[in-house]
Amino acid sequence: MTQDQLPAAAIRVLNCINQTLAIYFWKNVLQPRMPKDSDLDRPYLALENACVDSSLFALRAFDEFVRSSKTRMDDLVASDFPGLSLSSAGIDILERNKINKYIAHLTHLDLDTQIQTYSYRDCLAVVIDPAIAFCKYAKDCLPNVNTLHDLADGTKAICESVHEEYVSRPEAQEATP
Repeated sequence: MTQDQLPAAAIRVLNCINQTLAIYFWKNVLQPRMPKDSDLDRPYLALENACVDSSLFALRAFDEFVRSSKTRMDDLVASDFPGLSLSSAGIDILERNKINKYIAHLTHLDLDTQIQTYSYRDCLAVVIDPAIAFCKYAKDCLPNVNTLHDLADGTKAICESVHEEYVSRPEAQEATP
């Protein structure tokens, strides 16, 4: 990747970080403000399911960005950004497998409501600190092309808020259906 491509690549990563929060946004920001009409139950459920899938896809993608080395030439990974050092234990392999099963397969595992097939909070907890660190890097180390710095600032602020209000508070409601 060239130096000129770094801002566009950073915007792609920042958008991925924001997407990891889709179900959080739905459950904690949008859904409470929505009308409570019973004829909207089905569309709301469809939107919630789309947010879950979107969040899980993005969590998996950002986790790979943080801890992977290039396996294909077109992979975008943290090491593409000069001077960027992100540390993360990564999403646990069992959680990763549960996510993969949930988003890519119809299984009987999620039919028993007593068994949660994955923990969104646990997965988000693993990626939120590297996400905040990436936002700082994008603002401090890259040129402000296409309002990159505004996106980095806004994403960092949301990530810090989510960390404070949701990830670090065990009593907060799990944002999964």
